[in-house]
Amino acid sequence: MPAGVAYTAYVEEAGDEGLGRGSRWFIVGAVIVHESNDLAVSRCIDDIKDRLGLEASAPVHWRNMKHPSMRRFMIDRVKKEDLVISYVVCDTYDDRIKTSSLKGNGRLYAYAVRFLVERLSWFGWDRKQAVDLVFANRSNVSYDELKGYLDRIQKDPSCRVKRGVIDLSRVRCQAARQVKLLQVADICNGACFNALEYDRFGYYDERYLLGLWSKIYRRKDNLFSYGLKFLPSGLHDEEWVRKSYPWLGCKE
Repeated sequence: MPAGVAYTAYVEEAGDEGLGRGSRWFIVGAVIVHESNDLAVSRCIDDIKDRLGLEASAPVHWRNMKHPSMRRFMIDRVKKEDLVISYVVCDTYDDRIKTSSLKGNGRLYAYAVRFLVERLSWFGWDRKQAVDLVFANRSNVSYDELKGYLDRIQKDPSCRVKRGVIDLSRVRCQAARQVKLLQVADICNGACFNALEYDRFGYYDERYLLGLWSKIYRRKDNLFSYGLKFLPSGLHDEEWVRKSYPWLGCKE
């Protein structure tokens, strides 16, 4: 049983949650930070704003920083910090995802959160420490309902959330503009999205994610079951994915 809260996971998203429309990829990812490093890691946002000439009160949004050099700088700055990243990546065009049970506002998000929370609980369990959850605010999600959902799945025998790692009474929802570490999570999720989503010219850009490659959660060198979880499960092993994204075979 974990001894006490030592880590906080800051949860953000990237992409379009709609099934079979909009972006192909929908990503829910977390930046995990030890409580002793929380303030130090958050200061990287101050450095990014200063270097990019952003107003001190303005939040950092990956999608607004369109120049490649700006993005490369943000990645280079974030990767210096002591943090761990875990992603759950959903192919919204896959027929196995486009089911009636996942249609409707917030359902795919909740489904992805379930898998992410499993992995966050494994992370804390291995370290014998509890993990707090901080979600970026979403207008179409009731966090009381999300807490109820997380409570229900922990009682589901098929759910692999480690008991006692995450105290649902401590789950928080905050505006990303008010929490610098949610902005760090936004940067990390944006890097993953750009590595997967083809633009209108048929290109993707994996450079940013590969810059964070060593920061992605692994256990015994296993990346895809932990820090880069594809939904539907096993998608990363399918031939079209391996051919489309050869960078998935990169090592640390």
